[in-house]
Amino acid sequence: MTLQPWIECLPSRDVRRRSFFTHIFNRLDELGFKLQNPDAIDGGYRLEFRNGDAHVVADHYMAFPVMGETPGVALHEDGEEWDCTFTARVPVNIVISAIDTLNPDEE
Repeated sequence: MTLQPWIECLPSRDVRRRSFFTHIFNRLDELGFKLQNPDAIDGGYRLEFRNGDAHVVADHYMAFPVMGETPGVALHEDGEEWDCTFTARVPVNIVISAIDTLNPDEE
């Protein structure tokens, strides 16, 4: 399944954000996260990926204090009861590192 139509809903001039989401989606796939709502791809709507107790939400319109509505991802771990949210302006390696903690068996 390709997520390219979702990424293309971002403005074409926004190469950095497009790259951010491409890296995030690739890592989620590598870790075995499954997209829960594939019907949301074409409209660029909020996507939710799950792997056990962990889930990641990607949205073009996440709310961040001071910054308003901006693209980003939210990570949730139900078993350990923690979550965090990142804008698409955060360096992608930081977000990938946080995603990796959702999958403690990953080396």
